[in-house]
Amino acid sequence: MFFPDKTSGYAEARRVLKPVGSFIFNVWDRLDANDVPNASNAALQTIFPGDAPGFLVGAPFGYNDVELIKGHLESAGFSLVSAAIVDDESTAPSVRHAAVALCQGTPLRTEIEARSPGEIEKVTGQVAEKLAAQFGTGPVSGKTRGIVVTAT
Repeated sequence: MFFPDKTSGYAEARRVLKPVGSFIFNVWDRLDANDVPNASNAALQTIFPGDAPGFLVGAPFGYNDVELIKGHLESAGFSLVSAAIVDDESTAPSVRHAAVALCQGTPLRTEIEARSPGEIEKVTGQVAEKLAAQFGTGPVSGKTRGIVVTAT
């Protein structure tokens, strides 16, 4: 999901595989299929109306079209491609932990700091408050969905 040129990245993976080797990787499904990041994104849209950070919509949750992924892999020389949807539960000890993980532990931090220099803690707290309104103040639990891709 992070390769700027997906086909070239996949071709390099194929180049280093043994003959008939398999390349297995995963990507996140749509943002709206992942509760905590989706709620965090919604919170950021209210904090930064009209100029919300776009990281969550883009890189981690923006590459989930299975047919597109298969096309990139086939263009890179893979012939057998399969994908499996995996649903699970995402947990965090608190809304604060979830907010810190997303706002400060991903490239989202750079986007927040560009919009509110010196206020990363304040924005993280605002996201945590909005998460608490949806998930409560105790441990956080939400659905998460990924896609596991196998290419041979």
